[in-house]
Amino acid sequence: VEISEISAPVEEGEVAEFTINLDTVPAGAVEIKITADEDSEISLDGESFETELMVSLTDTSQETIKVKAVDDTLVEGEQTSTISYEITSTGDSEKYPLTLNIESTEIQITDNEPVIPGQVEISEISAPVEEGEVAEFTINLDTVPAGAVEIKITADEDSEISLDGESFETELMVSLTDTSQETIKVKAVDDTLVEGEQTSTISYEITSTGDSEKYPLTLNIESTEIQITDNEPVIPGQVEISEISAPVEEGEVGEFTINLDTVPAGAVEITIKADDNSEIS
Repeated sequence: VEISEISAPVEEGEVAEFTINLDTVPAGAVEIKITADEDSEISLDGESFETELMVSLTDTSQETIKVKAVDDTLVEGEQTSTISYEITSTGDSEKYPLTLNIESTEIQITDNEPVIPGQVEISEISAPVEEGEVAEFTINLDTVPAGAVEIKITADEDSEISLDGESFETELMVSLTDTSQETIKVKAVDDTLVEGEQTSTISYEITSTGDSEKYPLTLNIESTEIQITDNEPVIPGQVEISEISAPVEEGEVGEFTINLDTVPAGAVEITIKADDNSEIS
């Protein structure tokens, strides 16, 4: 049983055709059932399409079969549809027995839905993390990719990250192949500086992708902001004022300086008052 190929991909909703024929004239009619899978439909007249039809071949003439790729609403990219064949009745059991194997036909189908880029989902760390302590967050893809997506995760100088919770670094790689969550441990760096509350940033970059349509290398992934609380005791600052050691004669001008001994988190406003024996400027 000779079946022509459909070499070009068929877009969803479009119709292509192939032919089927016997290579020799049979002693009697050969009935063949043609079955399409759920991704395509077949027809003899090009108007009424079904997933199954029958042809009766009595000589070597070609029978033309129309095949239409099912137009669905799913974003699937390129896919394959299979059409299979079975002799159900034969007038020539020697040349065309019921057990004759007929190779199935593979049709390449292209999607007509626009590809919607996938998203890399990252959970939040809402509570502040104290220096030296460990918190965790998860990272996952929102759809299953065609192939593995490799993501580089980078922490700044105020935090370190880990997969096992034991070995912490400022950079690690994860390979995501489905929508399963990968848990990332993050530790706030414990330094000796009095800094108060601070923020650490963790950033992400796709370095290799097995699905360049949904997860291209250029896909933007929002960074994660982590609030860190200081574990050093806060020492009260001092307001330093220089002395005016020499006496100042009436009508004359002296000077002194005023400053903070440490940088404050915000502006410190100080009111300076002179008594009735001096004036300031």
